[in-house]
Amino acid sequence: MIQTSQDATNKPINLLVMMTIACSLVSAVLFHVGLVLILALTIITKSEKSVTLKNKFFFILIVQFVFITTFRRTIVDWQMTLPYLEDVLRWCIISSLALFWAKKNIKIDLLTLIKGAAIALSLSGIVASYQHFVLNLERSGGSENPINFAIFLTMFSLILIIYLRSCWKNTALNKAILIALPFGLLAIMLSGSRGPMLTYIVATTCYLIFTLRHSLHQKTVKLGIFFSLFLLTGLFSIYSIKSGIIEQSIIQFNVWQETQAMSQIGARFEMWLSAIDIFLRYPIYGAGEMVRVLQAQGGLYLNFNTDVAAFAHVHSEMFDALSKYGALGFISIWTVWLIPIIMVLAKQLKIQTLEFELLLAVSLVWFLGGLTQVLTHHTSGLTLLPFVYVAINALRADKSSDEASDAPTAQ
Repeated sequence: MIQTSQDATNKPINLLVMMTIACSLVSAVLFHVGLVLILALTIITKSEKSVTLKNKFFFILIVQFVFITTFRRTIVDWQMTLPYLEDVLRWCIISSLALFWAKKNIKIDLLTLIKGAAIALSLSGIVASYQHFVLNLERSGGSENPINFAIFLTMFSLILIIYLRSCWKNTALNKAILIALPFGLLAIMLSGSRGPMLTYIVATTCYLIFTLRHSLHQKTVKLGIFFSLFLLTGLFSIYSIKSGIIEQSIIQFNVWQETQAMSQIGARFEMWLSAIDIFLRYPIYGAGEMVRVLQAQGGLYLNFNTDVAAFAHVHSEMFDALSKYGALGFISIWTVWLIPIIMVLAKQLKIQTLEFELLLAVSLVWFLGGLTQVLTHHTSGLTLLPFVYVAINALRADKSSDEASDAPTAQ
């Protein structure tokens, strides 16, 4: 067994976590190899602590979504598929880290998350540029679906922005982050995805406004916030004008309102409306695989094309959960994200301000992205990594404070 120490286990696992995050969007093979190696190294590490009730609670909190959706697919009326089994395995591996890291006293440093995100942005920008300008792909996506690719880049970018704002120093890491952020923006633009770009703007703006009231006395911070908002708005405006993406969306929406023609925008609105209708008919467990059949019977996909009919989904995490899994699945998904935030606000978990901001940021990106995309596909477990980091450190801080309060005081 490996002895738990900073040199023996923490550094190798931190390095593996950083490399796994770094390659997650450009190589699916390396991402999964990294997950397996992290789990293997964690398993062979000697346990030093007992698993507390809160450790078990966080593990159950994360995996309950997998168990509920799997039950819906297998027990009720839905078939299991290989892609879904891959999602389940990935989700379980990452969520198990919340249990094992605390038990084995393995600490993941904040810089591990930051460095991994910075490298991921840089690599994604390079790969997206190669796919777009050399391979002439209309939409770049690394090894991912372009939409999910851009959403995860948005999450990584916001994590880096939060770190810069909170830990600003003239260091080599911060310079590397300033270089990585434009690469991430470029990759998001080359993905051709409207939802992730809007998520980037809204999430970043919300965070900057949220922190503005704490920083009014700092002139440099105020100037930085103004410049950031101006830069982001300018970049998005240039991108929108150049690609015609906003004008095209407005035209498609107007055509759909007038003629019900199945353009991209029209199809999505029809999917969302039909998802609500299906939920009202199957409010508890949802309609499962019958969602596509019910939508096709309504003429939604038959009026579009056979490709969409074969591979369509509701195109919204929220509506997808409501229509396929009903109220049970919808509540299950939200439980993963809301309970930790509620516990912190209720002072049931002691957590640093920076870590709480990271938790809020990941939840905000997931919520905004989930309004127009389905994120529980592909490398969906990525969104759990910051959550696991925050959860483990919150539990450790909570335990440390309990131990300090129980320690005998000097007479």
